[in-house]
Amino acid sequence: MRVLITLDGSEIGESAAAAVAEWALESRADIVLTMVIHPEDIKQTRSGEYHHTLTPKGTMGGHLISLEEPQQRMAETREQALERARIDAEAYLSKVAEHYLPGAPAQPVVEWDDDVAGAIVRAADKSDVAFIAMGTHGRTGLGHAILGSVAEEVVRRAHVPVLVIGPKTRERLAAASTGDSKASR
Repeated sequence: MRVLITLDGSEIGESAAAAVAEWALESRADIVLTMVIHPEDIKQTRSGEYHHTLTPKGTMGGHLISLEEPQQRMAETREQALERARIDAEAYLSKVAEHYLPGAPAQPVVEWDDDVAGAIVRAADKSDVAFIAMGTHGRTGLGHAILGSVAEEVVRRAHVPVLVIGPKTRERLAAASTGDSKASR
């Protein structure tokens, strides 16, 4: 059996890995850890150095003057920034796998898409998974209306079951591992 766990770099996202970890290890499931990055979220970085254009026109004191505003130099190109983001995301996914799923076969997959829910559904279809596990921030009211819910959209569009882990799950999992029965209710 294969399961897709989607992560967004947050503790809420990691709660999906924590919630299915014991089951995945016991059942020896193949794990696909997926992170979707919106390409416009990645920016090229600028260095702290400025490039000055001096013109050979002198003042009465013989000093050179600049007729143009100083331009900041690029430390990395857009392509380099995208590659750095991919490498960072794969390292993060590997770290999550080592922490929550030690010894389990976990395949890191980084997707680039402005349609995060669609990319998750396509990754699940492509990987032929039995189900998707994902965390949700549990926004309600105006926050939900403005930001929407990726989890809700995945549930609507997925061709396989979706296990949605709410924001309180992390607390309950921590309480259960320490034996605090009050917090685990």
